[in-house]
Amino acid sequence: MKTRLVLLAMAIVSFSVLAGCATAGPPVTSAPLPEITIVPADPNLPAAKFLGKWFGRWDDSGMDHYLVVTKVMEENNSRVLAIYSWGGLGSRIFSNFAWVEGEVKGDVLSIDRNRTIITYKMRKDGLLSATYSRAGNYYSATLKRVE
Repeated sequence: MKTRLVLLAMAIVSFSVLAGCATAGPPVTSAPLPEITIVPADPNLPAAKFLGKWFGRWDDSGMDHYLVVTKVMEENNSRVLAIYSWGGLGSRIFSNFAWVEGEVKGDVLSIDRNRTIITYKMRKDGLLSATYSRAGNYYSATLKRVE
């Protein structure tokens, strides 16, 4: 009986892993996202290169993170509207998201949210290098465009 349970558990895990490998799309994550629409912008605008859904994990905590840049602002083409989403971390930090505005200067998108500075630098390989700074704490992440 015990052997059957072990074999059944192994089969379920194997199936789950294979099924997960076969699916495409954004990663399964604890970072929530609302329904979103990404508004196309003139590709010649520097801020337009940040449009889309980006995913990564903060290095020190392993916390999931989405940045979804949804719109380049019409009144100021260097400003964007985005969603900053984070995954939970035990019982200390609960997953959530916030709508934020950011400013693009060259290859860097900066967001200043409640005394927290988050920057995203566009790399030549198409990834984003992110830094998070708040109250003397610094974290880094690499984000990949997922949609």
